Amino acid sequence: MAQLGSFSVSSGFSATQTITDNRNLSAIDRQADAVTILTPSVRINSRAGRVQGSLDYALSGLYFARSPSRFQLQNALNALVSAEVIPGYAFIDARASISQQSISALDLQGARPSSINPNSTEVRTFSLSPRFQGGRGRGLSYEIGGFRFDADFETSLSSSGSISSGGNGGNGGNGGSTDSRTAFSYNGGLRVSTSLARDLSGAVELNRNVSDFNGGRKTTQDVLRATLNYRPQSDLRLFVSAGKERNDVQTNDQRVSDTWGGGADWQPTARTRLSAKYEHRYFGTSHTVSLSHRLRRSIISFTDSRSSTETTVGAGQTLSIYELYFQQFASLEPNPALRDVLVRNFLLAAGLNPNQRITAGFINRALSLQHSQNLSYALQGLRSNFVLSTFRTNSRRLDTISTAQDDLSRVDALRQHGYVVSWSYRLTPASSLVVTAAEQITPGRGAVAGNGLKSLNVSWGEQISSRASLSVTARHAQADGARPYTESAVTASLGIRF
Repeated sequence: MAQLGSFSVSSGFSATQTITDNRNLSAIDRQADAVTILTPSVRINSRAGRVQGSLDYALSGLYFARSPSRFQLQNALNALVSAEVIPGYAFIDARASISQQSISALDLQGARPSSINPNSTEVRTFSLSPRFQGGRGRGLSYEIGGFRFDADFETSLSSSGSISSGGNGGNGGNGGSTDSRTAFSYNGGLRVSTSLARDLSGAVELNRNVSDFNGGRKTTQDVLRATLNYRPQSDLRLFVSAGKERNDVQTNDQRVSDTWGGGADWQPTARTRLSAKYEHRYFGTSHTVSLSHRLRRSIISFTDSRSSTETTVGAGQTLSIYELYFQQFASLEPNPALRDVLVRNFLLAAGLNPNQRITAGFINRALSLQHSQNLSYALQGLRSNFVLSTFRTNSRRLDTISTAQDDLSRVDALRQHGYVVSWSYRLTPASSLVVTAAEQITPGRGAVAGNGLKSLNVSWGEQISSRASLSVTARHAQADGARPYTESAVTASLGIRF
């Protein structure tokens, strides 16, 4: 590892061998196989200065002993960078990720590359957001009726996208992707805020969002909104908003409608935070409720949201253990770069896999409306850690004019629910035992059958030296519904850091 002050670069390599009794995840075509995975990786981290963030990238080569032609490469990326280009004025936020995901929630479920599971795809998402702002004394100053006002302003322009490589190809030896689904979103806005009195402030914002789905439609949404904030106490903020919005999501031409709402943010202590927001939108009601409470060794978090997925493929976006804790630790460490280090150190100490997905997912090709709920609890003991996360989602297509084909064109509403529970115990200062159970259920709808997937993993890991680690995992999975199967497997992995 190379380190210069708060900037560091490290690399690693892992070799993994898996013996499975059902490579194809099939009830009728069961084939035992040995899967070898070789993975070089690199991690870059900056925790101070004008550029802060982290980048984790790994490239895995998967080799199947009984089917060498199905060799496949898989990418994994998680990057978050914030840069202060002009101190106090101009900033750039960038995010990128590459992960594996199911194309459809109604088809075969299971962790397999697309050369084995045609319902699996590699999803690449990215966003770039430059921001310009002016603080007090550098923003806008004006006088009305002898009263002087100082206003802050912020302008932003963001671009985000998602590209997925369809099944039966991927990056492997079958000639590349046979089905590419892309979605891009462009968002720009201007926000001007001012202090009206000691406890009263206001803001006016103008925002435009353009979403463009390949195989679907391009839609434009404009929102003009005014917000009034009131702080009766230092730990409580109340706000109301009203405005106009214009879009062509549900019609072929632009339609104008009213939007209004309100909410509150309450943080009575540094460990407890409650926020609630309600808004009347063109599609009905939108809301977000978030509650988090942190004790000395535990944290509980609950979120309930109903909103439109106005960017990329949000309706099917999955959530990893890392992303869950990154959100939950926001009240502990607001700085994203420092929070990244905090989360990774916590997961390492708990023996948890940061890349493990805890919610189901699918890829949508039109704007949709999603109601999601998530309840998570984490307990850190002296030698043991416990994590429980439950989720429930209900998605339906919002852009009913679009003729794009996906899960939400097959059913009028797609519901999913499930849980992940993980317990880890530190056997010695260098070794730990981790048991993880998970279940995800997608009920059928009408003539379309649903499915369910249960899995149990038992893993032992040991830090055999300061730079090397060894782990052995036994897993069992059982799927029912439209594509039933059972699978048992044993995996051994050796990792080295340089």
